[in-house]
Amino acid sequence: MLQGTGMSDDYELLLGRGMIEIERETTKIVLRNTREAWLPRLKEWRAKIDDPIEQVVLEAEIRRLRRLLGVKSSDAARRAATRERVRRHRARKRQGIVLRPRTGNT
Repeated sequence: MLQGTGMSDDYELLLGRGMIEIERETTKIVLRNTREAWLPRLKEWRAKIDDPIEQVVLEAEIRRLRRLLGVKSSDAARRAATRERVRRHRARKRQGIVLRPRTGNT
């Protein structure tokens, strides 16, 4: 169709998938580019901030962006996080605080 106009590929794309799908894909690309651009900025700001509340907010946003971008944490970081969770669990257990009490199904 539209031979000689230079628009045949775009026109075929429009007919085949529709404008809504093209807009969806473009939105995904723009979101990814924005997230990739902001992640290093947030990391820099987190390193410079002294206020613990602001650090928590920035850390939450950094984790969210990393998750959405598919950035995996290193094995060492994952192991350290697991050790910290286990340490907190054992400390609660020593104090008698159980988050999920056992049921009497035995």
